[in-house]
Amino acid sequence: MGLQAQNDRAYVNRLTDEFTQKLTERNINDYVVTQHVCSGRIEMFKIDDGKMCVTKDTYVESYILWKEEDQTFLKKIDNCGLFHSIPLQDAAAYEFFMANGKTMMGEEVLKYKSASGGNEPAARRTVQPCSRVLQWAMAEGVSKKEFNLFDIGNTSEEGKNLNYEANQQLKLIQFQSLMDKEIEKHNYKRQEYKQK
Repeated sequence: MGLQAQNDRAYVNRLTDEFTQKLTERNINDYVVTQHVCSGRIEMFKIDDGKMCVTKDTYVESYILWKEEDQTFLKKIDNCGLFHSIPLQDAAAYEFFMANGKTMMGEEVLKYKSASGGNEPAARRTVQPCSRVLQWAMAEGVSKKEFNLFDIGNTSEEGKNLNYEANQQLKLIQFQSLMDKEIEKHNYKRQEYKQK
């Protein structure tokens, strides 16, 4: 069993950029990318011909959502390459994106604000290693937002999050929730692995 490349976040970003560039070349200008990043999470995958792919530093997943010829598609990309595009039965996430993308451009996720005030220095608090990066393109322009999952939660040893309700009202968070549900519905089939 041979070991293949140990690809990092930059590799995933490069593949994602190449794929979205191909969408643009096909005159598909409305799309959204949601990237799942959990710092320090390492994964190992068996790929074609029994070879292995081990992530370098952090496992990263990009999911691209777009519509082409009246069909909505979802594509996954990770540290080990691309997966086949999946035609979706439900276009709810894409329709939500198209209706709310402009609003999302102006939104910001509020940091976790503990109801108890929290006397402990921030450097000693438990760090949530997972974040989401949303990047999208539409007629109104291109935008990018990043937020830590800790900030949109409501449970911590430090007390309830006073910004929880405000964050849940954001179209940005509502869209991410729709995307997470859509992503969970599918089994992804890896395309042929190509080393960088």
